[in-house]
Parts: sequence; structure tokens; C-alpha cells
Amino acid sequence: MDVVAYASRHPNIGETIHGDSFATALGGKGFNQAFAVRRAGADVVMLGNIGNDNFAQEFINAFKVTDIDGSHVGQSKELGTGIAHIFVDSGAK
Repeated sequence: MDVVAYASRHPNIGETIHGDSFATALGGKGFNQAFAVRRAGADVVMLGNIGNDNFAQEFINAFKVTDIDGSHVGQSKELGTGIAHIFVDSGAK
């Protein structure tokens, strides 16, 4: 899951700044590639592991909506779904 924070600038080391907004988006190299290949018309089977959390449920729902076979994706009871922290400098030109 991509966890995206938008702010007017990057913080300095040790500094906390207030962000402009925050969003989550389905992502990760594997899911992005599977989604692109499915949109191109190929049958897609996803293999992997996700957590047992709200992010995982979003992926499970996405597999159904996009017609990606997610039946081989396991769910870990010990680990959470992987995330990527993405910072967008909304002040950059």
C-alpha cells in the first residue's frame, strides 16, 4: 500500500512540519504490474502474502474488481501488509 504525504517542502533532519494532505493508494511493484497486464487483456494470477488488516482488505477487493486471480495470495496473522512511505513536495516546481 502506498502511503502518500503532501507538504509544501521536505522537512529538515529532526524537524516536524504540517502536511497539506495525506492519501493511501493501492500500489507496490507487483500489484502495479499485475494491474497493467490485466488492463492490457491478459489473465493474471497474483502470488504473494498480505497482512490481516484494512490495507489487505483493499487489495482483496481490488483483485475482485479488476478480475485479477488473488486466490494464491496468503494472509499473515503475524505481519501487516507492506507499505511504502511516499513524500510529495507540493511546493516543488
